[in-house]
Formats: sequence, C-alpha cells, structure tokens
Amino acid sequence: MKSPKRCIKCILPEHLPGITFDEKGVCNFCNDYEQNREKMDFIQKKSELDALVEQARKISDAYDVLIPLSGGKDSI
Repeated sequence: MKSPKRCIKCILPEHLPGITFDEKGVCNFCNDYEQNREKMDFIQKKSELDALVEQARKISDAYDVLIPLSGGKDSI
C-alpha cells in the first residue's frame, strides 16, 4: 500500500478535499498562510483573544479557559 503524498511543511495528505501542491511539494494552505501572514495584525488578534478569555472567565471561575487548537504536524 502506497503512502499518500503529503505537504513538506504541514504534512497534510493529498486526499484532503481542496488540497493542491506546488512544484516544491508545499500545499495551497501553507502557501496561502505565508502570503497572508504579513497582512495579519497579530496585536489586534491578541486583543480579540484576550476579550474572549475574559468573557469565559465571567461565566465560571472553576476553570481559567480552555482553548482547543488543531493543525500542523502534531495536531494539538
């Protein structure tokens, strides 16, 4: 059984819907991220996250906050 082709950066497999690869083996998702990264305002994004965390803290003080993440090589 042959292993699926994977992105050399994020290891997403070729059977993922909508994925394409460039001539270097990098997927369209990684390329899109690199193109848009410079346009992102990370200070603003941090402020938005802090506001969400404060909202969650007001609901219950049993937990601080749980932020699920997904993606990348280890899919946290």
